[in-house]
Amino acid sequence: MPINRNLDVKDNGIKLRKFILSTWHSNKYRENEYLKTIWKKFELVTKEHFYHLGGSESNRNSMLEALILNHKAPKIESKKTLKQPSLF
Repeated sequence: MPINRNLDVKDNGIKLRKFILSTWHSNKYRENEYLKTIWKKFELVTKEHFYHLGGSESNRNSMLEALILNHKAPKIESKKTLKQPSLF
């Protein structure tokens, strides 16, 4: 299967390069306000995940990761994990 190497998108007739930016979206304590301001005109894809590091297990909370794109995101099916899986 050939790989699509077209890296260009058009915005108001201007040719731009495609980009994907990874940043945090939110956790149970706060949310990234920049997603509502400077990144609001772009495509947003989110994925929940856990950090498996922390001083204690109670500090290992889930967070929502954000991918910001200036083009349409491909459809990818994934499973939702609602509870932190055990490491052992």
